[in-house]
Formats: sequence, C-alpha cells, structure tokens
Amino acid sequence: MTQRLPHAIEPGEHNRAYLETKARRSGHLLDLAAPGRDAG
Repeated sequence: MTQRLPHAIEPGEHNRAYLETKARRSGHLLDLAAPGRDAG
C-alpha cells in the first residue's frame, strides 16, 4: 500500500451507521459529514 484515500461517496440513510462503525473500529478514512455540514 502506498497511500490511503478517503471514501468519496456520500453515505445514505441506510448505511451511515455501518460506515461510522467501520471508520471508528477499523480506521477507515471516511468523510461522513452530512451535506452542508462542516466535518470539523
């Protein structure tokens, strides 16, 4: 592996919790900010 890239697809209402769990438990780089909301 040469680099890590963030997930580029906006999460939907049915997979947001799953993706948040993957990010927290597995260290996946996911930008899960809601549309129009600042991620920071």
